[in-house]
Amino acid sequence: MADNDKTSQIKLDFLNTLYNLILSEDIKEEERRVLTKAKNLVEKGEYIPNVIRRMQTNFTLDAINSNLSPSVSEFYSTLPKILAEILPAFPGTGSSLGIPL
Repeated sequence: MADNDKTSQIKLDFLNTLYNLILSEDIKEEERRVLTKAKNLVEKGEYIPNVIRRMQTNFTLDAINSNLSPSVSEFYSTLPKILAEILPAFPGTGSSLGIPL
């Protein structure tokens, strides 16, 4: 698979995951707000690893306190793996670590 095809597929898969979570009835409104903001940023061309890092920043405190809804908690636990898988497909520098959505 060519790099552009891989990049496009990763972006599409990530957007589909976000979209499905946003539509989930069991998530909290604040979780929906963060996920919607992340989806909008990706659709506008934001660097996906930065979006993931920003989501991690938003969800970390609730994850530590076990206050995430079950589906967002499961998604949150997969973010490091997703990040590790996509970094080779999205080379570049810079980080928005610590900047919430």
